[in-house]
Amino acid sequence: VLGGDHRGSGEKADPGRGAAATFVDRARGRSGLLASHPPRDYRGILEEERIRTRLDHGMRGLLLGVTDGCNQRCSYCIYSGSYRGQRTHGTGRMSWEVARRSIDFFAGHVADASPIFVTFYGGEPLLAWELVRRCVEYTRGLGLPGLILLLNTNLTLLDEARAGFLAQNDVALAVSLDGPATVHDPARRFASGKPTHSRVVHWLEYIRAAFPAYWEKNVVLHATFDRHNDIEEVFDFFCGEPWRDLPITVGGVRLEGRRGCGGDRDASLRHQAAMDRLAARHLSALESGEPFPHRLFRNLFRPVFRDLPARRIGYPPVDAHPMRTCTPGVTRLYVDSQGVFYPCEKTGVPAARIGDIDHGIDLGKVRHLLLRQVRFCESDCQGCWAWRLCSLCLTHFLRGGEIRWRAVRRKCEEERERIRRSLEHFTHLYTREPPSTWDHPFSLHRAVGEGRRAQEEG
Repeated sequence: VLGGDHRGSGEKADPGRGAAATFVDRARGRSGLLASHPPRDYRGILEEERIRTRLDHGMRGLLLGVTDGCNQRCSYCIYSGSYRGQRTHGTGRMSWEVARRSIDFFAGHVADASPIFVTFYGGEPLLAWELVRRCVEYTRGLGLPGLILLLNTNLTLLDEARAGFLAQNDVALAVSLDGPATVHDPARRFASGKPTHSRVVHWLEYIRAAFPAYWEKNVVLHATFDRHNDIEEVFDFFCGEPWRDLPITVGGVRLEGRRGCGGDRDASLRHQAAMDRLAARHLSALESGEPFPHRLFRNLFRPVFRDLPARRIGYPPVDAHPMRTCTPGVTRLYVDSQGVFYPCEKTGVPAARIGDIDHGIDLGKVRHLLLRQVRFCESDCQGCWAWRLCSLCLTHFLRGGEIRWRAVRRKCEEERERIRRSLEHFTHLYTREPPSTWDHPFSLHRAVGEGRRAQEEG
């Protein structure tokens, strides 16, 4: 979301942003502040015993693809048929036998530390409501400590009875809502072509009125940001009631592998100019106390408020993964409707398959996926100045359903530009925050302080 460059867009550049850009360029190019990646041997992460220990006793999340079907046809959905190598919406549905065995498998391999997650995923999981309901009751009955149940949903198939069950069983909701109807409806429509915004808002308002404690604790919105939309219009929508205080996660429209998706420089320039204006509004709201969705702003500028303040000072442990990514199957094990295992919901293609419900996780396939990443890092990551903040992972190696190095090499350039822009935004916001705002819950100075304390205590 932070990639690109606003210069040349016809907008006047903020002098503070120009100074931040100059500082970052000097730090990167001459001062040595951003040290290049040192030569390292990463083969330690390929040790079978290390991988086996994490798979046997370290799992943190299970995602159940309870159905391949969906009642919507969102234009940017990875299952829309617009992405090479990805499945499309279908009729496949997980059986109770596969779901129960998947939950039992996960329960036998979970990490001792909490929280742990079981997530219901699709398609649209409310199409498989009876299976979801049965899974919720079964998983709760296992008494797993630190368990969080989560339903990813477009919410349009909710009813009062289902809402009551979810609230009673403390099932968190991650609801897709992209902003006002003018932004949401063009991309998110029913299979019939009708808009969905009013239905989503209706059920959100119902939950808020009927289950206020559940609303405050367990409802999260997910907004997909398309650079062609007016991002300030989206922010103004979420600034109002009842959305302002809800957690809102942010995602971008995935471009990799999308058919007919070319670059659009004008849209990128407009998007970056709007991002700069939002940064100015954030600073103004911190000082004045005017309403502003600071939580959404922090999620949109996540590298600035999370990655940079929390970055580890010094070199990582020898056994750390070179790309800061997970061991496949540990952080989140995705089980599709037929019981096939994948590293996560974004890697559900044959090349990333790591097992199935009948045979468990194939350690050799997990090791092979790690080996591909290690080899790439040995050849391409050495000497890179951006390595500490890189967010590339296995998903970026996949193109058209296969693992392709050329795909991730293109992403490397985009990632370095994203990190450079994030450093500019960080420098700009950090130096412009007035001291009177440093104790504000959404102050960048406060985030940096908390990050340092966490490192000292860790």
